[in-house]
Amino acid sequence: MSMIEKVAELKDLAAKATPGPYEVIERVDDWEIYRPCLPIASVVQEKNAIMLVALRNAAPAMLAILGEMRLGDAEKLARAIGWIGGTNANFQIIDCVRRYQAMAAKTEAESK
Repeated sequence: MSMIEKVAELKDLAAKATPGPYEVIERVDDWEIYRPCLPIASVVQEKNAIMLVALRNAAPAMLAILGEMRLGDAEKLARAIGWIGGTNANFQIIDCVRRYQAMAAKTEAESK
């Protein structure tokens, strides 16, 4: 499954999940992940609860960004790099397009 397919799956799961933002509160024996007035889950370790909440709260923005990638973007960007490289373009522009091309290639690749 490519990252593009995973992003689509995660967007679907996020749409069905309880909307955030989530928070972490300390309880007697563990840490609780909750949305104000709505407990979501109990987690034994504080560091795991904090990480899960941070990821859940950041997920919509990350999925929106990753969701902009399309199959074929890596190849198109590689061609653009070849074209831009033959011009007097600023190195920072070329570097930026190379990073986006690498990101697109990773996004399109099948997971192992």
